[in-house]
Amino acid sequence: MRRLLLYGLGGLSVALLGLAFATCSTSGLDNPCPTPSAGSEAGVLLADARSAAPFAVLYPCQLPAGEQLVGETVTGPAGRQQAELVFAGPFDLTLRQSQYPPPTNPDPTGASRSEIDLFPNVRAILLEVNDGTRKALYHLFWERDGLFYELQAVGPPLQRRQILQVATSLE
Repeated sequence: MRRLLLYGLGGLSVALLGLAFATCSTSGLDNPCPTPSAGSEAGVLLADARSAAPFAVLYPCQLPAGEQLVGETVTGPAGRQQAELVFAGPFDLTLRQSQYPPPTNPDPTGASRSEIDLFPNVRAILLEVNDGTRKALYHLFWERDGLFYELQAVGPPLQRRQILQVATSLE
């Protein structure tokens, strides 16, 4: 009987330990949004943009594999500034964040326009041009919390979901 009780308590201890590991949360040790490491070329570019802009420059947590920050600019007078992050990889991505809306231009020939719910209470306009070549154009723009965002991408066709992930992962 005593042996059965010891085995029961041992089994219960193992089960409780397993439950503790399964439900334990880390205290922020894992970075949920991978950004360029400080001191790297891309990290310096991001730090420069963030220090030059009067607003918080957001960075996408989800980029297509192989995509890398290769350029940045912050332009404009006070109150009308724009930060631009340029990425290279499978897509040529440009992310603009500004204090003023982008100019309205006519849709490119052959473009399809759709309105989507990008975030709760935030509608975005997505223009897609897929003319059957190996490159497609995606142009997404929206306004959120008083700032205007514009994401342009040229790259492999049929990647709408991936472009939307870049936009919705901004932090």
